[in-house]
Amino acid sequence: VTLAATSVSISAQVLFELGVLKTKEGNALLATALIDDVLAILLVSLVVAVTVASNTSGAGTDPGTLLLVMVRMAGYLVIAGAITWFIVPRLIDWLADIPIVAQSYGIPAIAIIIMLAFAWTAEAWGGVATITGSFLAGIGLSRAHDHVHDLIAENISVIAYSFLVPIFFIQVGLGADLRACPISALPFAFLLLVIAVASKVGGCG
Repeated sequence: VTLAATSVSISAQVLFELGVLKTKEGNALLATALIDDVLAILLVSLVVAVTVASNTSGAGTDPGTLLLVMVRMAGYLVIAGAITWFIVPRLIDWLADIPIVAQSYGIPAIAIIIMLAFAWTAEAWGGVATITGSFLAGIGLSRAHDHVHDLIAENISVIAYSFLVPIFFIQVGLGADLRACPISALPFAFLLLVIAVASKVGGCG
């Protein structure tokens, strides 16, 4: 399960720096990375649910707990996906027709608000990663009229790559607590590292 997880953010950053983020290959890589992350998050949630239930009751896992986790995630993805597909593009196009909004930075600001809202609800309500919610919001925004989503992409990329992306990497580093890793676990950690690197290089090949 640990090896199943990827990082869509890191993949997106690498593709951006290589200049292939907006190509068909770049879109395909991000889409598959997202699907991989959703499936990995489902697996992690199931493992956590199994572990918690086993430690609490000592009598195995309650199937109802697992079913609840699955239903919660699937329900969020379906509902949020429908909202981003049908409502978000119509809403953003309608707002873009309002002169006072279109002439200022209103559209990019609204796009950020939508992205943050979906990111928060993904974790708080759906039990999936925040980036999954952001990705869904991006899908909805990309279905707006060409001049609208071009405006959003142009303005947000500056904020993202100068401010938000560095904060993400710093937050990941700060979240790594090496004190929680005993010396006895180092061989296993090294084995995981070797397998992870080999599988990524093999996959790219």
